[in-house]
Amino acid sequence: MQTHVLPEQYPVVGECLLQAMKDVLGETATESVMAAWTEAYQALSVVFINREHQIYGEEG
Repeated sequence: MQTHVLPEQYPVVGECLLQAMKDVLGETATESVMAAWTEAYQALSVVFINREHQIYGEEG
């Protein structure tokens, strides 16, 4: 199954996801909590992008 998310779109997806998490977490979404989630998302997006390059045969 393809996600149809292009590598250059991951920052936008991350921004929306992190904002939604912040909205749901409310007061517990401290700067340090959101910094950790931002770092985690950025690392995970690199994994996803690299894996998608492998799966779909694109240069990565």
